[in-house]
Amino acid sequence: MIEFILFRHAKTQPAKHGQSDHDRRLTPRGINDAKLVATKLYSLGARPDLILHSDAQRCCETLNAVQSIFNTPPASSIPELYLAESHVVMAQANLMAATTDCKSILLIGHNPGLQLLAMDLANGQEENDIRIRMAFPTSAAAFYRRENDQQDWALNTFITPKELKHG
Repeated sequence: MIEFILFRHAKTQPAKHGQSDHDRRLTPRGINDAKLVATKLYSLGARPDLILHSDAQRCCETLNAVQSIFNTPPASSIPELYLAESHVVMAQANLMAATTDCKSILLIGHNPGLQLLAMDLANGQEENDIRIRMAFPTSAAAFYRRENDQQDWALNTFITPKELKHG
């Protein structure tokens, strides 16, 4: 895997009385934000071979919002990604990369696992590392690249919907 994109699910509606967290749905703003960030990623050269996502409703709906922007790569729902810790997120991505020979994976998941993994992978790249530590809001994406599997990840860009809307 030489490209890895961490994409936090889009903004969700508050849970309704008796509704499980797992079943929360996206807001219209969330859908628009996800599309906005995906379009920016695509303009920066992101071309995922595979999209991995949590089986939570909000991650499935985020997938539906962005998949066609990336020319509809195959997607895989992974229950273990639901509210997963950072090491579980990375292990699932590495497993899928090894078994599918994918070069680029986009992973749609949840905080705090995504933010913690993004901070680990940023590896002290000062400006973006600070931005990621401050917040990894809904529909944010951290886009990493490396030349080969022996190299550390380099953060190509960190994108939030707010930055795209307000410059």
